[in-house]
Amino acid sequence: MLAFSRVEASARHTDVYTSICSQRQRTKNDSAEALGSEDKISLMAVRDAIAAAERVLPGEAAPEGEQDPRWQAIIEVSEFIRTDREEVWAFIGKWGCHPDDDLRMALSTCLLEHLLEYHFEDYIARVEELALRDHYFADTVSHSSEFGRTELPQNRKRFANLKRRIRDQIKRRP
Repeated sequence: MLAFSRVEASARHTDVYTSICSQRQRTKNDSAEALGSEDKISLMAVRDAIAAAERVLPGEAAPEGEQDPRWQAIIEVSEFIRTDREEVWAFIGKWGCHPDDDLRMALSTCLLEHLLEYHFEDYIARVEELALRDHYFADTVSHSSEFGRTELPQNRKRFANLKRRIRDQIKRRP
């Protein structure tokens, strides 16, 4: 498993995500061919990754410069964004509403923005609804960048509008 400090993980999450996905996809494909059931392996693997992450969450941020097991666990969950998006979305929805700023940043940069990168049209309505209902999730969304499908003109406009609505909500709060 790749190990990064919290700062490095934040700065290099896209490279890590791509590398882990490539490695895990090759391993998963090899295992699936041997067993003949890729879906079953994927579902078991995502559940294992989520269970492992939930054992260390919410936890506390690691000291600056040290490896943060929470970020590492979230990076492990991220490898399933393309194949097990519903399970990943449920995990994002649960932990993206947590009061811990650092935890929400990990969810935003390692999971949410990449879920939208590949599945924007399928999840943006759910993201909007939760962000407008929960101020912690709104903060999670506000730290997400645009990649992939989120960069398409109509999607970029919708995402920018959501971020504007979040900023407006924050301004109106006492």
